[in-house]
Amino acid sequence: MLSTLIYSLIISCNSSIFIGDSTIYQLDRLKTALYSRPINTPIDYVVDDYLYVLTRRQLIKINANTLKFADHLPLPYQFSYLLITPLYLGLVTSNEIVLVERKNLSYTASVGMEAGDYKPLIKDYVSLNLPGNRIIICRDRGNKSILLSIDAQTGEIKRKTTVNRITASYYSKTEKNFYFFDISKHLQIYDQDLRKKTSKNTGIVVSKTSPDPSGLIIEGNEYLSLMNYDGKIFDYQPVPSSSKTNINIMALIHDKRIILIDALTIRPMNISFNACWRDIIYINDPDFFIAIDTLQMFYLISIPTLETRPLPLKKPVPYISEPPVAVEPAVLWYIQVGAFASRDNAERLQQSLQQRDLPAMVEENDMFRVKIGGFTDKETARYFIEAANTTGWLVLQPKIKSTENIGFSLNSENYRFNDGIITKEQP
Repeated sequence: MLSTLIYSLIISCNSSIFIGDSTIYQLDRLKTALYSRPINTPIDYVVDDYLYVLTRRQLIKINANTLKFADHLPLPYQFSYLLITPLYLGLVTSNEIVLVERKNLSYTASVGMEAGDYKPLIKDYVSLNLPGNRIIICRDRGNKSILLSIDAQTGEIKRKTTVNRITASYYSKTEKNFYFFDISKHLQIYDQDLRKKTSKNTGIVVSKTSPDPSGLIIEGNEYLSLMNYDGKIFDYQPVPSSSKTNINIMALIHDKRIILIDALTIRPMNISFNACWRDIIYINDPDFFIAIDTLQMFYLISIPTLETRPLPLKKPVPYISEPPVAVEPAVLWYIQVGAFASRDNAERLQQSLQQRDLPAMVEENDMFRVKIGGFTDKETARYFIEAANTTGWLVLQPKIKSTENIGFSLNSENYRFNDGIITKEQP
């Protein structure tokens, strides 16, 4: 069975990918078939030149055009959401956001927050150019939404704003404004720094938004509508409550039929003859979308004729790895197993690791960080996490100086820690 949650991923003008039922599907370049590849327990995703998939205990990096496996990062605990900036990925959990460098999937910084169900207000910041590399995190509490503006390079919280609970939102790159629709049927307009500009009573509750050349397409309970950036509604189309709508395509499924909506008039312009459809998937192509029928078969659907073309599933793409990204010789991989405000706490963890013959060290900067390393390659560091039965973040950083020269064993394998580097000794 396909999962009821289908993610549509915009990849490029030549390729489209979507995820469902723990499988990555890729539409081939000729739009004649779907390639597929299993992915273990996907939780969330973001995409740019690579597809980044968050699973329960890994962050996986996949080439979006070839589906080649590029890299992965073991996670010490589970996260709920993923977002992307030009340089970093943000992993969001109930009381923390962790920033990971995109190029090498290495830990960069973390931000502790008051416990709550946080989620990204925006997931893709690559082309938004918000001032100060900002990312916006949202938490709902009662009838309010708490917004945090965070510096994506330092992890510093720059601004905290509380608004009426948000039901839908949109950021306009041209207007350089945030548009928040709330439970009180108001549109609140904020600038890039989360400073309020104005508020308007729309009289409707909005659940989804999508950009339109003249403003926004908005969706609520039993309606679609057009709204300009001043908050004025100038067209309205009732929609049956039982319908499944995709406003990116301007299409909906009602009584198992696909209905196309004209984006200019918000009126139906075509209805499918066959009553057999279950889901519709956006693929960032103005002429096509993908639909799934009640027998769980895939079809390419043309716009606006609704002509259908079957999409057979091809054998899964082989699980091929790309070569690892080269790193500078002056930097090494480390496993950060803890970070403390107190040196005493850090040294206690260091001593407990040393009692297991693991060469742990304490690095002092903004905090006292306990690390194991360094490793000249990431694969050895990943293996070491599993072999040592520990958890931690993989960090790529300048070499930590050490004069120690000690040997130790791990899972019947001999290692040496010398001049700040861990290497496996040959038998």
